[in-house]
Parts: sequence; structure tokens; C-alpha cells
Amino acid sequence: MHDQNSIGKDESSASKYQRALDLFTESVYKPDPDLRGCAHNQNCFDELMEIREHVIEYLKTLKEVTHHTNADESDEIEKDPLSIAKSFSSILKEESFDLVLSGLQSDDTGMGQTGVLIGEMLGISTATLAIETKLEEEHIKVKRELEAGWFQWVQLPLPASISIQSGLNTPRYPSLKGIMGAKKKEIKCISPDLDLKHAQSIDKVFIPQTSKQTEVIEGELDHVVGRIVEIMKSEIKVI
Repeated sequence: MHDQNSIGKDESSASKYQRALDLFTESVYKPDPDLRGCAHNQNCFDELMEIREHVIEYLKTLKEVTHHTNADESDEIEKDPLSIAKSFSSILKEESFDLVLSGLQSDDTGMGQTGVLIGEMLGISTATLAIETKLEEEHIKVKRELEAGWFQWVQLPLPASISIQSGLNTPRYPSLKGIMGAKKKEIKCISPDLDLKHAQSIDKVFIPQTSKQTEVIEGELDHVVGRIVEIMKSEIKVI
């Protein structure tokens, strides 16, 4: 348990999560006289203790997951979308699935390529920027968010890989029965395919130079019209 004065400012989110989990676990183990007194008065003390044991067992599973996920943060290797997609694709090829859902982009690099790369490697249809889906017999309809407030409906055959926007749905709170059932499910840990020779990397971040310039045409009407026609022929090439 960390004392408040021993917490560094550059602490990772995984360490914060682990500390919060330790604090919550401690609160469950620590007897609450008022709560237990209420349970006695309402004749449900045994049931309260049974639920307490279930919660403790579930918290143990969370500790196991975070232990595998953050076993050695000092040796953590930054994984690019291509490496991540290769890892998922190698596992998914052995599975029977209809739909792969991935986030739109990561919070750090924001590349937004993982879902598309998974679809390409598996040879299945893909869609990005999904804000609504309608699953039908052998295909899925996806509502995509475009620029300037526009939307697009596309129909994809299944299986498909879809990158979704935040707010696509409202997650449900798990029931106690669902939590207890989830802890019996197998958690498959996979190792990333770190092919550093062919990994993606960011070489340069810059603001692209615009090639378009604004031209104010002045003069007589014939000159203005002639110049506009010239621009449309030679530059815009629409005539």
C-alpha cells in the first residue's frame, strides 16, 4: 500500500488502477459494524456474508488480470497498429466469429488503423467511424460519421471488422450473477508479434503546407470572367 507522500507524479495509469483496486479490496475485508448491524436487524446477515465472499473472489480475479497485463512495466514495448493487428489476426484465424469490434483510435498516437488492418489481414469487410449498427441475417448495416455533419449507411457481408465511435451504446452494469459467471471464463493471454523490422513508426509530425491560394480578381467584367474561365480550365480543370 502506498503512502500519499510516496506517490510519484509520473505514475502510470496501470499503477493507479492497481492502487485503487488494493484500496477497494481493503475496504471489503475491513469489517463495517454499521452495515453488519443493519444486516442483523433485517435478518440477512448470512446472505451479506455470502455476497461478500463472492465479491472477494471476483476481486482476486481482477488482481490476476492486472498482474498478467502489467507484470513488468519497465520492459513495456510500444506496440504499433501493425504489430497489434498481426497479433489479433493470428488468433482470430483459429476462431469462428461474425464480428470484430475495435475502438476508433488510441488516446496516445491516434492512428486509427488497427481495425482496418485486422480486416485486411483476415480478408473480411471493414468499416470505420461507426455510430450505429443494424445486424441482419448475413450482413450488417453500419452508419458512419463523415465530415461536416454528414452520415453514410453502408452494408457489409459478415464476418466484418468495424471500428466504432465512442457513444455507440450505453454499457450495462453487470449483475452479480454475471460477474460470478465471468470469472469462470478463460482469459486467453497472447504475445504480440513484435516484428521490429517491419513495424510502423512516426518519422515526422508537421502541419502540411497548403497548395491553394486565394486570388482576388479585379477589373472590368470581361477581364474577371475571362480570368475565371482560365482558372477553371488550367487549374481546377472542370471545363
